[in-house]
Amino acid sequence: MAPARSPLAPAASRRRLALPLLAGLGLAVAVVAAGCGPSASAKKAQTLIDRGDYAGAADYAASELAKHPGDRDLWRVRIRAALGQHDARGAVALYGQWRGVHGEDDGGTLRMMAMTTIWQALESPSATTRLDAVRAVERLELEPLADKVAALMGDDEDVVAAAAAVAILRSYYQAPHVAGELLGSQDPEARAIAVEGIGRKVGARAGDDLRPLATDHDPRVRRAVAVALGAIAEPRDTELLLELTGDVDGEVRAAALRALGRGKRTGELAAAARRALADDHLGVRVAAVGLLGALKDDAALQGLLGGDDVLVALHAARELGSRAGDAGGRALDRALGDAASGPSAPAPSTSRSRWSARRRRGPASRRRCSTTGSTSGWRRRGCSTATSARSR
Repeated sequence: MAPARSPLAPAASRRRLALPLLAGLGLAVAVVAAGCGPSASAKKAQTLIDRGDYAGAADYAASELAKHPGDRDLWRVRIRAALGQHDARGAVALYGQWRGVHGEDDGGTLRMMAMTTIWQALESPSATTRLDAVRAVERLELEPLADKVAALMGDDEDVVAAAAAVAILRSYYQAPHVAGELLGSQDPEARAIAVEGIGRKVGARAGDDLRPLATDHDPRVRRAVAVALGAIAEPRDTELLLELTGDVDGEVRAAALRALGRGKRTGELAAAARRALADDHLGVRVAAVGLLGALKDDAALQGLLGGDDVLVALHAARELGSRAGDAGGRALDRALGDAASGPSAPAPSTSRSRWSARRRRGPASRRRCSTTGSTSGWRRRGCSTATSARSR
């Protein structure tokens, strides 16, 4: 589904200029580094790109490169023209030819290719591609693409909108409100994305918004809540996390155990860890070992070194380190010996948990600042204007 227009989206004329501007960025970097201007041929080809005539730029650059194969700037424009025609395979092939002529890589051209590819992915008709592109922008901190990500807070797909709001949560005043509203999305993946991002970037201030989602009907959301509460590490969350160690989903149980290892050490945590060692989910057993390590329960860890569960024994040896002694070495030898066959996969649990399903509000049409009721402080600044990113 194509992205929806939003108040944050740039005007049409600005969008038409954006890709040529990215192309010019790579050319400008190279020009400054070289200390001289581009050739007349490169300037003319760039002018065609600035007009949006990628086919014309490609044909002209190709004809001029036949005369001047060593013109680096002209090669860059030729590659950019291929990307402008959505011919990524051709652009890569052209870069290979350029490298063959010059015998070395060009950082400016590689950056231009990468930035243009991500920019185009942000406009892809595929929601999965847009989601991956937003995450790449956040991970690599690509500031030139921040406005484009901001426009995607108005995307029709909640997962894309949630990822976009999280990516710029600390930079755009609308983002906290949009992310907070998406905690109530009908799409569980969007809720999980919002929980993870808010927990990671807002922390304890958003705790009251995240805790109710520990009873969400989707395990991805409950797991994200467990991870977020582990990062917050407030003593009052211990009881809730202990409840999650009994979740019907193994990934949720494992996440809760890992989260408990970050909080205040209490005796009931050791009991929970020991119970989890009998879990049929390997990730839960490994997380239980990690919790025992966080509790410095060397006696319990030593008792695991000679057990039948070789992977648990291996992780126990790792937690103990040099304190494991010869028993740790034997645990390692057993794990290496059994590596070929590996652990048998546990049967999936058939039990059911009566998680309460909260009533979800609708998607894009209802994501706007409320004029009544209370709003959490961490996202209130996103409601300071009459129009939010999701009001259309």
